[in-house]
Amino acid sequence: YTSNVAYGVSHAAIERMASDMAADLQPSKVACIALCPMGHVEDRHEGDKDAESGIYIGRCIEALFLDPNQMEMTGSVLGTRLLGRKYGVLDADGMEPPFPRDISQWYKLYPEWKT
Repeated sequence: YTSNVAYGVSHAAIERMASDMAADLQPSKVACIALCPMGHVEDRHEGDKDAESGIYIGRCIEALFLDPNQMEMTGSVLGTRLLGRKYGVLDADGMEPPFPRDISQWYKLYPEWKT
């Protein structure tokens, strides 16, 4: 439980949609991956030093697009900051957004992110 019922249900719907779309699109070799920002997004929380920008999220999407192994991730929910670290993505200011103070909470929600 992270915030409230509506928030949890909306995330469950996104995760299910990514999974179902991945199954439907697999024959066409189209990957469907849901991204989960791992903290505030700067355009919503201006001046938050721990926020990631929309540019950072876009760069994560670009890195996924260019990954020749993206089909191995289809149907997954991926954390932006873990993904950014994997691909060496930096935010608009040239820095890597900080990891959440308690990453273990994310691992409880998404145990597959530990790999």
